[in-house]
Order: sequence, then C-alpha cells, then structure tokens
Amino acid sequence: MERLTFDVKKVQIVPISEVFPNSWNPKDKDTYEFGEVKRSIMTKGLRQPIIVREIEKNKYEIVDGEQRYTACKELGYEHILIYNEGEMSDKEAKELTIAYQTQVPFKELELAELIKDIQINLGEGEELQLPYLPEKLDGLLKLSD
Repeated sequence: MERLTFDVKKVQIVPISEVFPNSWNPKDKDTYEFGEVKRSIMTKGLRQPIIVREIEKNKYEIVDGEQRYTACKELGYEHILIYNEGEMSDKEAKELTIAYQTQVPFKELELAELIKDIQINLGEGEELQLPYLPEKLDGLLKLSD
C-alpha cells in the first residue's frame, strides 16, 4: 500500500522568527552531529525544509528539523524553508517527530570510499565541501586508505 503525502503547496519560505522549537524533542543539543548539520548548511545551504505544524497564523512549531533550524539561526538566516503540515493535534505532531527520526546511517567504509573518489577527482583549486568537521573527514579519508 502506497501512502504518498508530499504536497508541494505546503513548502514555504517564512521569516525564521515565526518558527519555534517544540518542547518534546528528545535529541541532545550541542552535539558533534549538530556541528555536522551546521557545517552542511554553511557549505551547501538549507536544502531540506523544516517540518512544522501551524499553531496560529504566522506561527509554526517544529515537528522535525530543530537542528537545521538552530544552525540557520546561528548562521544568521532571516528566512527559512518550511514544510507546513497545517494544524494537528499534539499526539499527531509527536508521532510525526518520532517517525521522522527513523534514519539509517551510512556504512562507514562505503562512505569513506565515496569521499575518497570525490577527492581524487577534484579539479584544480576545488575543495571538498562536505558536512563533516575536519577530524571526522580526516578519519574517513584514512579509513579509505
């Protein structure tokens, strides 16, 4: 059974001041992974919308994407890309928060080999533009050797 629910009309650009974190996010704050998220946005921009629910006119609560939101705030973004799920109950919003967290990490060796392939094929003056902090990138490149 397919359940496709993406609606392009729900994608908006809004002032970041209209978006707020929720009170139930179970993720740790200020982690190494957050540093990677911030670096990714710094190098490639915000390319994935923050998932929100509308809590009143021009006021949105984050369902998924608090780290991306926080990184954008710290980087001085005045506007942010959102996917507005509309009005929903606390129960539904919390269930969606959990559903969005079912992510599968990369296999480290295959990731290291992919990064090495990009590095080998860099043109003159080009640099790797990846979300990893220098120590993680160095470790992955060593792993690929």
